[in-house]
Amino acid sequence: MVKKRLTKLEQMGIVALIAVIACFFYVKKVYEPECKKFKELKGEWDKLSKEVKGLKWQVPSKDTFSSIQEEELEKAKSELKKANFILVNEKGLAETLIQISRLTKQYNLKIKEISPADEKEPQDKKGLSLNRTLHNLVMAGNFLDFKNFLKEIKSLSKLVTIEKVLIERESEGENLKIILLLAIYYK
Repeated sequence: MVKKRLTKLEQMGIVALIAVIACFFYVKKVYEPECKKFKELKGEWDKLSKEVKGLKWQVPSKDTFSSIQEEELEKAKSELKKANFILVNEKGLAETLIQISRLTKQYNLKIKEISPADEKEPQDKKGLSLNRTLHNLVMAGNFLDFKNFLKEIKSLSKLVTIEKVLIERESEGENLKIILLLAIYYK
């Protein structure tokens, strides 16, 4: 068998055919999938940017504002009810002092003196004067009973705070002399 040598034109045709086939497979296997992904991402980007632009310029309706205001108003009303519940009215002041007296007996503390205290009218951070009455409470007992008494004072249903505490050892036995400045807040 005799081998015939290809002409230059035939050689260039074969090289061109190989180049065309390589380009075809490159386009089908590499370029087109990447192009599809890019188009999908661009489409999603356009869609999201339209939504964002729409949200930026959208003016909330009056219903949205009124519902927010109603929620805030309801929250404020519930907080006011809680505040009214924990504040003592003028009639309840004596009742609160009786509850404190019962707590001292319950925790084996002996009341030596309870008297109104004179102190200037306090103000809160906003400059509003607070309605409260101050009382000096002098009692005797041991430290563990006093600690339990303090826990119960915190759990009272009315707003009672302890402004000052002074603890001294009494000359006789293990008893302590405890001096409290109680503040009872009222309406």
